[in-house]
Amino acid sequence: MKRIAKTMVFVLSAIISTSSFVACGGGNKGGKGEVEIFSTYMTQVVKSEEEVKASDKLEAGFNYVCGKGEAETAQVIMFAKTDVSDYSIELSDLKSAAGDTFSADNLEAFNQKYINVITPTKGESGDYGYFPDAILPFEKAVEYKENKIKKGNNQAVLVQATVPVNQPAGTYNGNFKLSVDGKDHNIPVSMKIYDVDVPTTTSLESLYIVSRYELTGGEGDDSLAMMEKYYEKLLEYKCMGYLLPVSQADPTGYAQAVRKYYDRIANYAIPYCYKTSGSNYLLDVEGTWEYIYQILKFSAEDNKQYLDKVRNYYGVVDEPISNGTVDKCNTFCDSYNQGIIELGKKVREFAKEGGYPEETLLVLEAEAKSVETMPNMITAHYHDLIKDHVVNYCPTFNSFDTEVERDEYASVNGIDWYYGCTSPRNPYATFHIDDHNHLASTQLLGWTSNEYDVSGTLYWETVLYRGYTPHVGYDCYEVADRTSLASNGEGYLLYPGAPYGIDGPVASLRLISARDGCDDYDTLRLLEALYADKGYDAQNALKIIYRNLYTGTKCLNDNHETLYKAKESVLNLIELAQKKNVFITETKSTLSGWSLSGVAPAGTVVTVNGKTVSLSDGSFSFDIDLEKKTNEYILACGDYKVNY
Repeated sequence: MKRIAKTMVFVLSAIISTSSFVACGGGNKGGKGEVEIFSTYMTQVVKSEEEVKASDKLEAGFNYVCGKGEAETAQVIMFAKTDVSDYSIELSDLKSAAGDTFSADNLEAFNQKYINVITPTKGESGDYGYFPDAILPFEKAVEYKENKIKKGNNQAVLVQATVPVNQPAGTYNGNFKLSVDGKDHNIPVSMKIYDVDVPTTTSLESLYIVSRYELTGGEGDDSLAMMEKYYEKLLEYKCMGYLLPVSQADPTGYAQAVRKYYDRIANYAIPYCYKTSGSNYLLDVEGTWEYIYQILKFSAEDNKQYLDKVRNYYGVVDEPISNGTVDKCNTFCDSYNQGIIELGKKVREFAKEGGYPEETLLVLEAEAKSVETMPNMITAHYHDLIKDHVVNYCPTFNSFDTEVERDEYASVNGIDWYYGCTSPRNPYATFHIDDHNHLASTQLLGWTSNEYDVSGTLYWETVLYRGYTPHVGYDCYEVADRTSLASNGEGYLLYPGAPYGIDGPVASLRLISARDGCDDYDTLRLLEALYADKGYDAQNALKIIYRNLYTGTKCLNDNHETLYKAKESVLNLIELAQKKNVFITETKSTLSGWSLSGVAPAGTVVTVNGKTVSLSDGSFSFDIDLEKKTNEYILACGDYKVNY
């Protein structure tokens, strides 16, 4: 991520007139613009020409809730009452009451870009108009004179905070200066950093396809160097590119890339090698071995299990149920399942012939077992026609919706993923731009993955720069539907940087949501590990929080505030466990709601909605009556609060 100076000023022009802000210095320098400023949750979609309901407007400010090591983004929105000629934002250090500093070097500003949806995605809850998506580095908005707002339009400014792993926990406050046509306004900033170490490398697996031939349509450059920039950008947002950014015809170079990226990624794929037999596809064992062999040499040299993160996907047997290629799928899966057993034997022969010390032999035996269980993700729902052949299912996001479905996938005893490709659609998770709830639903993939034991996400294409039918070039910042299937945003999560003189891609709001889902997943896993260490099941603490966000895999609409508070509650649950030894040990459904039980050390004061809950032998309990509930139930202990 680009680092910027301690005080960052983007020289733009714009206008602001609102009683919520105090002008600071300079005064109006001739601009006539007048704007209303407010904030919304990051998952709230606000179109450029939309009249935002008063109930959706938050007091203007940048508010962050985060753990150490993660990135969080917040936004303010300006509604132009008159034309705005330019605007600027100045980012400054934040201070805590303890005297610690959150440096402006860890802040980056973006200007929101909007894309025109002409035909709403079929089955979606969206409509026509300009929807927010691409996030342009603010200095580029200035350079290309896009820091203007037309009368009657909304314009969002985003600021991303990347929290260093060694940043002291605490609440940091300050102001960012938003200048509109020379009139300065202090925008309050609040950042609550919890003493929770969120992993900088996510454990939520993924493969996001970047088709090299598509890059020419947007970047005019399909070089390996450009591929690497795209891979790195996805990785910045905790998404793994489908293949490592090196030549796929060079097993030695690919192994070197595995070594380079291994500690920064959750998984990677081996370039698929297959051969044909009549109309069928078979795994090319010898071709696959060339890659495994080169990687194994580094495994032996470094005493490191480089092959344990392999997750494969073979597009030649894509969507066998809907495509009517069940026989081809089953034949390939049988070939693959037998082939990885042969490859495991080859790994053991490699180890036996190498004369390696005992420590290395143990590593290589682990590598052999990894190869023998090397997943092959099949993009299909559980089905009787393929169940005896498929080990690793990767159905669409709407799967795992019912208990029956979840039991079916669990019965296969292989790791499962899910994916998006034109479907599903609202109320399920989606990457479609014009579903007004899509940013929340995308982030919730991290939550449903954790609850339902889904290991990863596959996404079919991130750079559909030439369009799908026909393959012609588009202005990627203007055309929302590139599949001719009324699926706005489908096939791209990135935008080309070339039109703005940027050497590499521009990210999107949807990519931010995918990253936030990864952070949520890892935070949930931290909580589970803390509970398991004490012999408790964290699902008891999470069950109600889950149900406030989604049912099955259906995202509850307009749950932006609930999602924000849910993340904060999980961070508080972690600190309650770490610092107070307070745990929720049981959650039961009742006729009217829920009954919760927990444990706490003697003398601990636990409250629910401000009323002290009595402790008996170190345990406590309370009920949530859904029939009478008018707002959250807040469990509190000291400064830690959990919203139920």
